[in-house]
Amino acid sequence: MFGKLRKHRSYQYTPRFYKPEEDKERKPRIRIRRSARSAQTRSILYLLVTIAFVVYVLYLLSRIGK
Repeated sequence: MFGKLRKHRSYQYTPRFYKPEEDKERKPRIRIRRSARSAQTRSILYLLVTIAFVVYVLYLLSRIGK
């Protein structure tokens, strides 16, 4: 009851077909996409369209009030 706890079994695993030199050659390159720039352009475009729509609605409301 108050003895030592059992430890887990350790093992050695050696993969059969692993070649470290090929692994270094296959290292994937990191590619940077320029999607952030197009997203920024879209957000500015949506902002301008929204402001134009609000100005148009205000113009129509001022015409109705006369």
